[in-house]
Amino acid sequence: MIRSRPIEISGRFLGVLATDGRLWRFRATHPAAEHADGIIVQDPARLIRRLRLFLPPESAAPSVQASPEQAAPTLAARARRVAAD
Repeated sequence: MIRSRPIEISGRFLGVLATDGRLWRFRATHPAAEHADGIIVQDPARLIRRLRLFLPPESAAPSVQASPEQAAPTLAARARRVAAD
């Protein structure tokens, strides 16, 4: 029987480990884990430690862009600077 286990680190779903009872195979679903896609391990904990090393810190996550209302003052300030030059 094949069993699987999701791998989530710091709230990010990175992929799935699947086993036939002896070895585990990792299937990446997150770009930060692509380097480990298809890797076969005996101990899932070792793979998780490896993934933690390559996972960018949470502060490196893409930032959310400002809404047009929030960006408007910034755009107006830029327009004034350009007009002043």
